[in-house]
Amino acid sequence: MSDSWKSPTTIIAIITLLLSICGNVFQYYNFQFDKQKWEVEKQTAINQNNDLRKRLDVFLEKEDLKKGRLEELKAEIDNMTISIENLTKEISAATFIAQMATLTTLNNESSDQEKDDAVARSEAALDRTKELTKSKERLIEHKKEKELEYNRILNQ
Repeated sequence: MSDSWKSPTTIIAIITLLLSICGNVFQYYNFQFDKQKWEVEKQTAINQNNDLRKRLDVFLEKEDLKKGRLEELKAEIDNMTISIENLTKEISAATFIAQMATLTTLNNESSDQEKDDAVARSEAALDRTKELTKSKERLIEHKKEKELEYNRILNQ
């Protein structure tokens, strides 16, 4: 019986058992290595996801600021448009006053005092027309600047 372990079947069984043990040890360490590798990949993916979320938050915040600024500019431009229309009406009214005063000076039935008053009204109306025209031109330039800024932000 002492030599029975030397039989080919027993030796093959022992070798198979040793190979099986070595295979299991190899699989265990390979699994541990894969597990560590997977943990590293998982953490890398989590970090990338967190980075993308931060970048998205920054982008959305910038978009909100951009949208808010665009709304402000739009309101300013709309107000300027209304102001330009009002200035145009005032210029027309001042021009009309100047024309009426000029007609009074040409009227032969008007007294000298009425003609002098009409000349003064005409000059005042013309001065007012010049002031309003300058204000309107400045406002138009300012409006153009705001429109350029609006378009620049919109196209970013």
